[in-house]
Amino acid sequence: MKQTNTAQPRLTVLNIEQIEQIHNHSLQILSSVGVRVDSDRAQQIFRQAIGPKMAADNRVRIPRELVEWALEATPAKIDIYDRTGALAFRLPDRARFGIGVTALYYQSPETDDVTPFTRKHMETMVRLGDALPAFDVISTIGIVQDVPPEI
Repeated sequence: MKQTNTAQPRLTVLNIEQIEQIHNHSLQILSSVGVRVDSDRAQQIFRQAIGPKMAADNRVRIPRELVEWALEATPAKIDIYDRTGALAFRLPDRARFGIGVTALYYQSPETDDVTPFTRKHMETMVRLGDALPAFDVISTIGIVQDVPPEI
């Protein structure tokens, strides 16, 4: 009998104290450093939620209370449907894998050339994701730049 070496990956997850520490540090960063918000509409939404506290460089400092409210308001489960309208899966139920990077640019695997993300790139990436049997989801692959935003 031939013996083979098989890689056995091991996943170590964070304990509850580590999760709480990361969450608290994230809340501290959001409230003190903030995030840059370039969208006029998003800035308006933040002004409605936290008042007119927008830094000159379009940074929004998001208070801990607003983040905690948003987390409480978020549904515990989300149903995901396939293109025919049939329930595909519910989040969370197990780990899901897929494509989702929101790329502005596409780097050609053949030439390494970097070009603005186009509809053709979207087609290529969706076909690739659909062909990979271990992928469950294809989400927000890129921002198509060769089609008017209204479309």
